[in-house]
Amino acid sequence: MGKVIVLAFLRPVEAADPSDVFDIGVIGAGPAGSGAVWRLKNRGLRILWIDKDDFPRDKVCGDAIPYETYGVLDQLEPGAADELRQWGGAERILRSRVYLPSGRGIEIRWKTLAVNSARFQFDHWLVEKALQSAGGVHLAFGQKVTDIGRNNAGFEVRTSGGTFRCRKLIGAGGAHCPLARKANQEESAQSGVRKPERRHKLAAVRTYAEGVTGVSDINEVHALKAYLPGYFWIFPLPDGRVNLGLGILATELGRKKLDLKTELECIVRESPLAGRFSGVPLGSIQGFELPLGSSGSRRGGPGFLLAGDAASLIDPLDGHGIGSALHSGLLSADAVAQTLQGGDESTLWGAYQARLDSVYYRNHRLHRRLVNLAGSPGLLEILGRASLLRALGMDAVSV
Repeated sequence: MGKVIVLAFLRPVEAADPSDVFDIGVIGAGPAGSGAVWRLKNRGLRILWIDKDDFPRDKVCGDAIPYETYGVLDQLEPGAADELRQWGGAERILRSRVYLPSGRGIEIRWKTLAVNSARFQFDHWLVEKALQSAGGVHLAFGQKVTDIGRNNAGFEVRTSGGTFRCRKLIGAGGAHCPLARKANQEESAQSGVRKPERRHKLAAVRTYAEGVTGVSDINEVHALKAYLPGYFWIFPLPDGRVNLGLGILATELGRKKLDLKTELECIVRESPLAGRFSGVPLGSIQGFELPLGSSGSRRGGPGFLLAGDAASLIDPLDGHGIGSALHSGLLSADAVAQTLQGGDESTLWGAYQARLDSVYYRNHRLHRRLVNLAGSPGLLEILGRASLLRALGMDAVSV
């Protein structure tokens, strides 16, 4: 994992009491859940925060913290973005370099200074920020949600550590969020329609390594012909480590009959890039599947909202989901808090859905179409011209 660079982990003095009725239950302590709790703290509300893990904990990810994250951090707390940029657990990144199937490279200089940070550290940092000087937040970490039902108070959430009652819920438990799964099961039972939607999912693997040559302040993306539409990445982290990964559309994974763990090892050991990894031991290779934001999944129901990966907000083009998760956590928190103050739920829920659609879903549908085009090496070479990218407003040069 590398060394853990965190503040002292803060826990509220008052433990969660299962006999209480909480105003809001937040399920999940990733970026969406942390964004929601951070936004809600000190509002005089009683908040229950549940996660199946104790922190710090690992999260399989590419570890790049995308540009949209920083504006949301400053909405949550002025100066938080710069605090993250200066934090010892983050590696500052100034550029991206995309290598096309021909080997030709395009470098894109970023307008917003960003960082990479292992999720083991970054998610812990977010949890601590959400809990700093927090009032009214009660933790049920290390407790797996086993069932969710309704009662007179609103919801009954059963966990491996007890049963809790909540008036409203925010489901921020990631791609396998128990609240999203429960809602989908109920919807499927009523409509008789299942929605697996593998064409809206991304399959990926990642590992960590040290001693990789040619690493600087650049996030590298290699569009290797055998894995289109998909790519291999090299993302620098603090202390000389790098995150190495390979991602591809889930439908292509099945069509091409690929074992991504084996393919990642082949890239590192046998491809033209292998010289950069000579003698470099790899850490454990772990896989994950992510719901893409092009699916248009519903983002709520009576008494609850979904946020982050639970609401399918991952960009199909670059695989980023941290910024949209944090933002949706903030937005869902505002909407739920307003209903508790007498706001009309259907209006607020509709506004939440409309906001996510306008900011993310429309772009994600377009990006999903671009991903389809990226499956053709010839078209990808055309789309990857520096002159075209500059015309679109990017600071791009050929390398």
